[in-house]
Amino acid sequence: MKVLLATTNFVLKSLVPEFKANNFSSEYAENGKVAQTLLADQNFDFFFIDIEIKNHGFLPLIKFARINSPKAVIYLFVPSKDYLKSVDLTEKELKEIGIANILYSPFEAKELIQIMQKHNPYKSWQIATPVASSELDESKEQTLSDQLFTSVSIESFSTHNISILDIYIRLGKDRYLKLINKGEDIDPTRIKKYSEKHNVTQLYFKTDDRASYINYVNSLLKKVSEKAHLSKIGGEKIVTSITEKYLEEVQTRGLSPAIYEEGLSLCDNISSLIENNSMLTQVLNQLPGNTKNHQVLTTFYTCVISINEEWVGKKTLMNILMGSMIHNVGLLKLDWYNHDSRPQLSQMTDAQKGEYLRYPEKGYEMLADIPHIPTAVKQIVLQHCEYENGTGYPMGLRGTKIYPLAKIVGLASYFSNLIMTTGLSPKEALKIFIPDPEQTGKFQAQLIKSLVRGFTRQ
Repeated sequence: MKVLLATTNFVLKSLVPEFKANNFSSEYAENGKVAQTLLADQNFDFFFIDIEIKNHGFLPLIKFARINSPKAVIYLFVPSKDYLKSVDLTEKELKEIGIANILYSPFEAKELIQIMQKHNPYKSWQIATPVASSELDESKEQTLSDQLFTSVSIESFSTHNISILDIYIRLGKDRYLKLINKGEDIDPTRIKKYSEKHNVTQLYFKTDDRASYINYVNSLLKKVSEKAHLSKIGGEKIVTSITEKYLEEVQTRGLSPAIYEEGLSLCDNISSLIENNSMLTQVLNQLPGNTKNHQVLTTFYTCVISINEEWVGKKTLMNILMGSMIHNVGLLKLDWYNHDSRPQLSQMTDAQKGEYLRYPEKGYEMLADIPHIPTAVKQIVLQHCEYENGTGYPMGLRGTKIYPLAKIVGLASYFSNLIMTTGLSPKEALKIFIPDPEQTGKFQAQLIKSLVRGFTRQ
């Protein structure tokens, strides 16, 4: 995580070495002018400003930071509450202009580090402190609620040489055994020994650590996509697993700017892996065996179609992929659907069917007032169930009336659903899809060709 500290205060300046000792990348600015230059040239995760900063006051600096480093979380150092009154400002007014928190003297590095971890849990793995490994005591089984945990298959689990989180195996309902402590060296033999002993295929960690795990694997995928062959590292398993974890994060935490930004990074990695993989056909055929998540499959097939469309540039691709990831977000509003094994349309009552056919509108309404989500993504969520021949929903649009990006996600979603409902392999699904005019008539012929190219590319 990258920190900018702008102050002339000697005590505050002494925090810089503390930040660096805790694996934060830190920059120091002795006045507002230097801080402004750094903000213009670099991206920061956190910006700490001394209210008494000279040569460009703190108010112009905050405005500049919000424009030039919009992702930075801004904190303001203030000597005391009385000082704030003396300059005729209130905490409410300061927060309204973009300050996340006001920090009153005295300041301690440990406190600030904890604050930063809280505000950006995605990057907390970067400051994991190594600890000495300890012997595993099986008698120390813990009784903890299953609701506190999330799971990852052992074969797709990824972490540092040093564990970035506490790792558990599940022994039964609300029963867990901690295999490795956060900060300990990863011991594959220990994981293998106890997973075989207890006949488990999943590892567990606290849901509170999920954001950090997602960011770590995301950074790993970026490096891998630049150096290694996707199929050689089992990359498709890692990608599908981390995409599932990301979707869980969206469903439980919402779409804050940090979560959305992480999604864009994941989309970028997915597109790079697919574009750079010479054995794409093999990977696509293996996908259904690695995930039963409709949104994960849809995201992959959306990417395949998009990279074969010449008019889709990088920014457009990111919007399409984010739209594909969250295209079904409106279903979260249908409690009966999520609690009833997700019935097919033919199994629904008339009332349920009517509500289901409006779920894209519900999704759009959920996103409508979130400013950091682009209009393109919102339109994908709203129109991905519309078909070329006018038989789609919720508005029955046809042809050119349908948003172009939504058409791509619509085809990818339909094809993913076909695979999941029939149990066919992707190639077998194509064989029943392509000759059927009732199905192909729902989509643009050019987009279908782009989907097929993904399975013929060598």
